[in-house]
Order: sequence, then structure tokens, then C-alpha cells
Amino acid sequence: MNLANINSYKFSGTAPRAVGIGQEKDSKGHEAVVLKLRSAKKANKPSKSIGKSVLKKNLKAVGNSVNSQVTDLHYRPDLKDAALKRVKNVHRAVRIRNKVIKPMPTKLGRRSLQK
Repeated sequence: MNLANINSYKFSGTAPRAVGIGQEKDSKGHEAVVLKLRSAKKANKPSKSIGKSVLKKNLKAVGNSVNSQVTDLHYRPDLKDAALKRVKNVHRAVRIRNKVIKPMPTKLGRRSLQK
């Protein structure tokens, strides 16, 4: 649930209202982006306190839905930028895992010219 992978209370998942973005397999076995929102009302039931939303559309639609969940509903508007950055990276990783796009080749510098 840590969006920015920074060791601080703001980004950690221990806040009463926490946002997390990850990837999970759907029922068909394909990877998909998952938006996790922690509810403060169910703090005494940890397994039921996290709601998950599976997002399978293109990057623009996924970004809009994350933006509406995080900021428009006044959930955690301070985490909007971190959430959108994380969505972009996770969405790209999901597309590479599902073999929709190829991974970008790594540049080796001068070693790529030597044979």
C-alpha cells in the first residue's frame, strides 16, 4: 500500500485512509491493475478493511478512474500525483507481462558497439 516506496507516514499504508496500486491475476489468468482503498470504518477487521477494484482498460481510462477515486471523492487528494505515477508504471508492467507490448531494450553504452 506504499505508493512512493518512501519510508514516511504519509505514503505508508498505516494511515487510516490508505491508497495502494498493484497488480493481480484476474479470473482468466491475465494480469490487471488493482486499486486498493483502506476503509477507516473497518479498522478492527483487517481482512475486510481493504476494498479492491480491478482496472483492465487502457491507461487513460485507468488514470481517470484512479483520479476520480483518490481526489474527486476527497479520499486522499494529497496522494494524487504519486498514485498516477504508480498507475503508469504498473500498467506498463502489466502490459509487458500479458505480452501486449515488448519491454524496452536496455542501453549498454559503449559495450553494445563492441563485439
